[in-house]
Amino acid sequence: SPGASVGGDLSSHFSEIATFGAALRSGHFDLWFDRTQTGYPLLMTYTPLPLLVISPVLAFAGGDVEQELYLFRCCLLALYLLGPLCWYWGARGLGFDRIQSTSSAILSFYIADQHSFGVGVNSLLCKGLLAHYMACLFLPLFLGALSARLFSLPPHTLLAGTQA
Repeated sequence: SPGASVGGDLSSHFSEIATFGAALRSGHFDLWFDRTQTGYPLLMTYTPLPLLVISPVLAFAGGDVEQELYLFRCCLLALYLLGPLCWYWGARGLGFDRIQSTSSAILSFYIADQHSFGVGVNSLLCKGLLAHYMACLFLPLFLGALSARLFSLPPHTLLAGTQA
């Protein structure tokens, strides 16, 4: 239908997130998604991160589907724009200078894979893999934090666990 969230998995993400947002709004925390066949537990699927992050935002929509869809799209845009910032801070954690970090942030928009099913931006835009994209936001942050932590330790500390 016009104005609906189309694009791969985004429709199912929107349905789950809007349902959980309504449950949050009503104070009834039912973690069973009964809108398909016999239903399934919401946190058992591969989508708990988008569900837990975006549902509280949609809870403010008051049950209006158009408002929920608008807020959902705003969240998608925010996540899309958050990507380069995560790559920038991840690169800084890896020891890159500001110019190199800015370059990696800009180039993060061009990360793509052949089938749009991986860590690229096109996995969100083409297939609607919201959970994949959210996980990929944490990848550069994790690598940067790990690198910063490992290189801030004295060398003997890194080898201490390998010696008997």
